[in-house]
Amino acid sequence: MGAWTQTITLTEPAGLDTLAGGISDLATAAGATLDASQAALDAARLFLAGTAAPQAAAAAGLVTEARGLLDTLFGAGFHQLVVHPWTPGVGRGQGPWRHLDFPACVRAMADSFDDAGDPERPRFSSGAAVELVALVAGAPSPAIFRQVLEALGALMGSSDFRLALRRLEQAFALEAERFVIAEGSRPPDWQSAGVREAFPALAPLEAALRDNLALLEGYAAGGDKAVDIASALISAKRAQLAALRDRLANAMALFGQGLAGAGVHALHVSGTGGNALLKNELLGAVGAPGPELSFCAGVCWVGVEGSFMSIAEMLGI
Repeated sequence: MGAWTQTITLTEPAGLDTLAGGISDLATAAGATLDASQAALDAARLFLAGTAAPQAAAAAGLVTEARGLLDTLFGAGFHQLVVHPWTPGVGRGQGPWRHLDFPACVRAMADSFDDAGDPERPRFSSGAAVELVALVAGAPSPAIFRQVLEALGALMGSSDFRLALRRLEQAFALEAERFVIAEGSRPPDWQSAGVREAFPALAPLEAALRDNLALLEGYAAGGDKAVDIASALISAKRAQLAALRDRLANAMALFGQGLAGAGVHALHVSGTGGNALLKNELLGAVGAPGPELSFCAGVCWVGVEGSFMSIAEMLGI
């Protein structure tokens, strides 16, 4: 049986540090070539011809690493469910201080597996190998609940979490921001999602890798053409290399923030058993807080086994 944990940290995905170091080394070597070219294109011709091959080989290796990292981090698709006190039919109370305690939040997640009116819900057979990650932000008061929602929302940017924050902060807008529920479905509803949707704060990391693949591929495939670099392009190439390193540095800074002490509880389980296994794990996992955490909101991700290896690694669960 799985166990809830509050030890949640943001750690760098495996291979990111190595990739960043390799790109930095390539940029340094390429910058030296560009410096020599700027000084004297004709005199640097032999230098360029002699250094292009190793730079091209290094770039080719980095292209392979970058593609692998992109596939690992952003290639998986899965089912996503968000629950909060203002999900229709889930929370209790009136006005801005509606509440949803921890057991009720988890129960709503488990019950949603049986919502026949929700066409997007997971439908795994009893023989399917499946995996689940659930994160629940909980607090004993609305003020603390706001803080933990902000911590979780900073990483995920879920529209549902933003709505919950607005409900807390803008009581006068409750009626205007009422949810529209699909006919026939019993909330909460599952949605199709991917890492991009679940973790929009990681977008700079993907952009830093994906937007610069063409640059790396150019170094990998065009080493023999380095002798033809024109003086007008040298400053642009140098700027590209500097921007590449800056984007990676900015993206990697995310992992220094962490979620420690944010009041977020996590459950990560996997195995064979389909929907039944996941429901049983949600309802029976040890270490679950009780109703003392009376203000809670959570997100649950479900997919085939192996879908959340990178997410679990990043969250340290």
